[in-house]
Amino acid sequence: MLSRTGSRFFRQFDRFGRSIAGERRQFDTQDNDRRPMDSIDRTLLQLLEADSRTPVKTLAAHVGLARSSVQARVRKLEETGVIRAYTIRISDPEPAEIEAYLWIRTGSATCAAIAPVVSKFEEVLQCRSISGDRDMVLLVRARTLDGLAELRNRIAALDGIANVETHPVLKDWI
Repeated sequence: MLSRTGSRFFRQFDRFGRSIAGERRQFDTQDNDRRPMDSIDRTLLQLLEADSRTPVKTLAAHVGLARSSVQARVRKLEETGVIRAYTIRISDPEPAEIEAYLWIRTGSATCAAIAPVVSKFEEVLQCRSISGDRDMVLLVRARTLDGLAELRNRIAALDGIANVETHPVLKDWI
């Protein structure tokens, strides 16, 4: 049954998508249980994607519909699987810090000459002389892998250092 409101025509449909006048409603999808998405549904999805906790009252005001209409639309989007879940995105709560050991082989400098220089880096937690192929070992802490790489490069560029090996800590056992 058609009615005229202003210059626009509206056709009424029952809950199964059939026109009250007896015509079958055409769907955009192959699933006849799913009604076609319109611009309001897409706007609701964009708003919920930006903040899944947006109150229905705010959604309704944004799209210009009653709260009950918005609730029905969101429920239908959930039931048909368009909205599968409401999730959170963690921005960066407290970035985990990365610890690593830097094994240093000195060149022309002694450990006694290098130790005071590397102790000025705030990321250096410990500096020890060791025996064997390496001369020193540093325990360092950085906020990111990029920060660790940048620290390693700064230490490798110091005068008297021949080689630096980086060994990130994967897990603490004790």
